[in-house]
Amino acid sequence: MVVLLVVITIVGAIALVSMEKFREPEDDERDKLIALKGNSIAGWVLTVGVFLAMYCSWSSPGNFWVMHVLLASLVASQLADSAVRIFHYRMGS
Repeated sequence: MVVLLVVITIVGAIALVSMEKFREPEDDERDKLIALKGNSIAGWVLTVGVFLAMYCSWSSPGNFWVMHVLLASLVASQLADSAVRIFHYRMGS
């Protein structure tokens, strides 16, 4: 079984290398810059959410609010990332 697995792995690797021309083109400089701006804003939103969750853990008993604030901040950071990316693509910057 091990020999068969090694042979299948080698054949698969050769097939992937031979299909290199079907690979998607890499992102250009503009795409990377827009992604960086979106990730930066998302990081700040997530940081504020984590600090808010820490405050909730200090001020309220149990972990109900902590978990909900953390989940909400994760969702808000992803939404902020998407919104910033859409904004910058629309503005052309």
